[in-house]
Amino acid sequence: MAEPVSFPGANFTFRGDGEVVLDLHVFRQPRGPANVSCWRLTPEELAEINRTGCVFLTVMSGSILYPCFVGSESETRAVVADTGPVWDREASDHA
Repeated sequence: MAEPVSFPGANFTFRGDGEVVLDLHVFRQPRGPANVSCWRLTPEELAEINRTGCVFLTVMSGSILYPCFVGSESETRAVVADTGPVWDREASDHA
C-alpha cells in the first residue's frame, strides 16, 4: 500500500493513530487553500499503474468532495503556485 512520506518543504503534520492511520506530512500553503502530501508507491503498485495508466484517488470525506489534484512534484507545484506560495525544494529527492 502506498505510504505517506515527509519531503523537504513539509511544514505541518496531521497526526495519525500510528497503527491504521499514519502521520501525514504536508506543505500547508500560508493563507492559501492547498495542503500537499507526498506518497511512495510499492513496486507492485507502480507496475500496475505503468501497465494500466490509471491512478485511483479516494477521499474519505463522506458526501462532500473537495477539489483534489494528483500529479508529479513539478505539476503539483505549478497548480499550487496559481493560489499562492509553494514549498522550498532545497535538497529534495523528489525533483
